Amino acid sequence: MTWRDLPQSAAQLREAGLSVIGVYSPTHNVNPSVVYVRWTHVPERHETQLARHFIPVEDLRHVGPDAAPKGCPWE
Repeated sequence: MTWRDLPQSAAQLREAGLSVIGVYSPTHNVNPSVVYVRWTHVPERHETQLARHFIPVEDLRHVGPDAAPKGCPWE
Protein backbone atom coordinates (compact mmCIF):
# COMPACT_ATOMS: atom_id res chain seq x y z
CA MET A 1 0.00 0.00 0.00
CA THR A 2 1.36 3.43 -0.94
CA TRP A 3 0.39 6.25 1.39
CA ARG A 4 0.11 9.92 0.54
CA ASP A 5 0.62 12.82 2.94
CA LEU A 6 -2.11 15.49 2.81
CA PRO A 7 -0.33 18.54 4.29
CA GLN A 8 -2.96 21.09 3.23
CA SER A 9 -5.68 19.16 5.04
CA ALA A 10 -3.49 18.91 8.15
CA ALA A 11 -2.77 22.65 8.02
CA GLN A 12 -6.49 23.40 7.69
CA LEU A 13 -7.26 21.34 10.79
CA ARG A 14 -4.45 23.03 12.74
CA GLU A 15 -5.77 26.46 11.72
CA ALA A 16 -9.13 25.37 13.16
CA GLY A 17 -7.38 24.74 16.48
CA LEU A 18 -7.12 20.95 16.31
CA SER A 19 -3.99 19.16 17.54
CA VAL A 20 -3.16 16.88 14.64
CA ILE A 21 0.18 15.38 13.67
CA GLY A 22 -0.82 14.79 10.06
CA VAL A 23 -3.44 13.70 7.57
CA TYR A 24 -2.81 10.77 5.24
CA SER A 25 -4.49 8.73 2.55
CA PRO A 26 -3.58 5.07 2.02
CA THR A 27 -3.91 5.58 -1.76
CA HIS A 28 -2.78 8.08 -4.36
CA ASN A 29 -6.33 8.65 -5.62
CA VAL A 30 -7.18 12.30 -6.24
CA ASN A 31 -10.42 11.86 -4.28
CA PRO A 32 -9.68 9.21 -1.66
CA SER A 33 -12.52 7.43 0.07
CA VAL A 34 -10.40 6.69 3.17
CA VAL A 35 -8.39 9.33 5.05
CA TYR A 36 -6.54 8.98 8.35
CA VAL A 37 -6.20 11.87 10.79
CA ARG A 38 -3.31 11.27 13.16
CA TRP A 39 -3.86 13.11 16.45
CA THR A 40 -1.42 14.13 19.20
CA HIS A 41 -3.91 12.65 21.69
CA VAL A 42 -7.09 10.60 21.72
CA PRO A 43 -9.57 13.02 20.14
CA GLU A 44 -12.81 14.02 21.78
CA ARG A 45 -16.10 13.70 19.93
CA HIS A 46 -16.36 17.41 19.07
CA GLU A 47 -12.85 17.27 17.57
CA THR A 48 -13.70 14.34 15.31
CA GLN A 49 -16.91 16.06 14.23
CA LEU A 50 -15.02 19.24 13.35
CA ALA A 51 -12.44 17.23 11.40
CA ARG A 52 -15.28 15.60 9.44
CA HIS A 53 -16.58 19.07 8.59
CA PHE A 54 -13.23 20.01 7.02
CA ILE A 55 -12.52 16.62 5.42
CA PRO A 56 -15.77 15.31 3.93
CA VAL A 57 -14.74 11.81 2.84
CA GLU A 58 -16.63 8.54 2.96
CA ASP A 59 -14.40 6.97 5.63
CA LEU A 60 -12.51 9.35 7.97
CA ARG A 61 -10.45 7.40 10.47
CA HIS A 62 -8.96 8.87 13.63
CA VAL A 63 -5.78 7.43 15.10
CA GLY A 64 -3.69 8.40 18.10
CA PRO A 65 0.03 9.13 18.05
CA ASP A 66 0.95 5.51 18.87
CA ALA A 67 -1.35 3.82 16.35
CA ALA A 68 0.27 2.43 13.22
CA PRO A 69 -2.07 1.00 10.56
CA LYS A 70 -0.47 -1.50 8.21
CA GLY A 71 1.94 0.17 5.79
CA CYS A 72 1.60 3.67 7.23
CA PRO A 73 4.53 6.06 6.67
CA TRP A 74 5.14 6.75 10.37
CA GLU A 75 5.80 3.14 11.48
